[in-house]
Amino acid sequence: GAAAPTPAAPPPTKRLPAGAKATAGLCVFIAAMGVVAQQAYDIRMYAIRDYGYVIHEFDPWFNYRATEYLAANGWHAFFHWF
Repeated sequence: GAAAPTPAAPPPTKRLPAGAKATAGLCVFIAAMGVVAQQAYDIRMYAIRDYGYVIHEFDPWFNYRATEYLAANGWHAFFHWF
């Protein structure tokens, strides 16, 4: 009998060198961190873009008045104040 033909060897695969793989991963990481930093900056600047340079969220006088109202009127009235 004739011997069965042996299958051809698969073509060699091209692999990236370890250094190139690490460099590509570092580039992706740096790009992702850049997007995160840009988004964080945009979130912080949202109030300034929309309302201007007026302190809104951390206004100490508002916090004082809210605490005074809470102390004078209790929790229920405080949470239904606005």
